[in-house]
Amino acid sequence: MQLRCAFVAINAHYAHTSLALRQLRAHAPECAYFEFHLNQPFRTMADALIEYAPALVGLSCYIWNVDMALRLARALKAALPGVVIAAGGPRSSATPPPTCARIPSWTTYWKARASAYGPG
Repeated sequence: MQLRCAFVAINAHYAHTSLALRQLRAHAPECAYFEFHLNQPFRTMADALIEYAPALVGLSCYIWNVDMALRLARALKAALPGVVIAAGGPRSSATPPPTCARIPSWTTYWKARASAYGPG
């Protein structure tokens, strides 16, 4: 049985695209990829992911989307209690581990170049 995973990017504008998602898709084509932008309603993002019901969600975190990513992680954990949430990107590695450990919706975190730290 294959792990059902989803990688998520929340872009600053509709015209922006996520390089991270394109890199991941090249190496993991079997995963689902969700690309949103900050002007979309929160429920649109959350409902799309909850309906897909992944076992693993990877969130790409930048300074402009980290608040929305945290909110989305909390909603996913509430709706899908067993889901593993992994945060990556510049903002997740800029957040010190003790701070990240206080965010119960994040299961694990990636620091630059995918060296993991955190409870996962």
